[in-house]
Amino acid sequence: MSENLRPLTALLLAVAAVEAAAAATKALDQSAWIGYCRLSEDISKIEANGRARLADINSLRKNSETALRLQLFALLTPSEMERTKAAALALWLQEKSETAADAGLKAKAGQAIEAAAANYYAKGRVDELLELMLQTKGAPHGCLQTGDGNNGNPATKSQNKIAIVECSLDRKQTQSGYSKPGILTASGLGTEPIPTAKGATKQTNTKNCNLLKVNANGFGAEEQQTATSVSYGGGLFEAAKTDAERTGAPMASLKTSSKPKHKIRKDAFITMDSLDKLDTSQHDNQTDDNTPAAELEHTVTAILSEPKNRGQQTPQTSTLRLFAKPISKTIQQFIENVEKHPLKKGNLGVTEDINSAISLECQH
Repeated sequence: MSENLRPLTALLLAVAAVEAAAAATKALDQSAWIGYCRLSEDISKIEANGRARLADINSLRKNSETALRLQLFALLTPSEMERTKAAALALWLQEKSETAADAGLKAKAGQAIEAAAANYYAKGRVDELLELMLQTKGAPHGCLQTGDGNNGNPATKSQNKIAIVECSLDRKQTQSGYSKPGILTASGLGTEPIPTAKGATKQTNTKNCNLLKVNANGFGAEEQQTATSVSYGGGLFEAAKTDAERTGAPMASLKTSSKPKHKIRKDAFITMDSLDKLDTSQHDNQTDDNTPAAELEHTVTAILSEPKNRGQQTPQTSTLRLFAKPISKTIQQFIENVEKHPLKKGNLGVTEDINSAISLECQH
């Protein structure tokens, strides 16, 4: 390397090192509180996840209603092909409905509702902690910072974010559909909201901000207080007397806990996990567009089991003869047409009283 270039190279390396250190400091400062935001957002998913699962369960309930309409249609239609299709689908959907009932999905529907209610409370506790941290943002011991912790650069809260981190701190739910949980896992918190070990990748500045002590004079951070143990974040963190004899304890002294007694973390995970494991796909009426579901093949075989049809076609061939590819779309279209089938009172899709429809059929 030319001697003339050495000073320039050294300068560039120094600038790069400063910029890298600044970026690292910013990330480290955020690590003191960003985990709480992740936890809050994760718990927020419960309500929408419960709603999505309830919608799945409700669609299964409709299988039995659709099966009844298909049975009526099979009695009404003069077409043998249409009659066979309706009878096969009615038997298939009825079996689906029965297996869903046997799986106890009604009870799981109640769990989904309870999950949403219980976790709104959990989110409130976590958000309350973040709000308290926000009130010290301008102090040297401020907990919500994005810049150099020693200089006390506060994070800004606006709309649904703190700084650039998604952190709504409210109970509004705009998420649609199901969203996989992240920070909550079976073993507790997937990552430590507050890193507790020193090192280049851990927090060394803002992490040491002191959580608040509420007293007659308002909020403080330095008052000493003797206690057998001190917990924070609704029991998410706990420090024993030997670890920290103050209610305004530095975050660095706190340890993430996943013990069962910490109910917010435990309840949030149990409900989120139960919803995550709730699988209704084995009970729905979906089938591959190219290969019919095995259960559908069985029902078609049962309907076409007269002696004249035995041995002539395979179950799959028989099913594809009734429901051409794409199979799922063919079935959907057939059911839609069935529900538009006219009766003297409305049609099969909107008849208010199934018994009335049956009475109408008996009069024919």
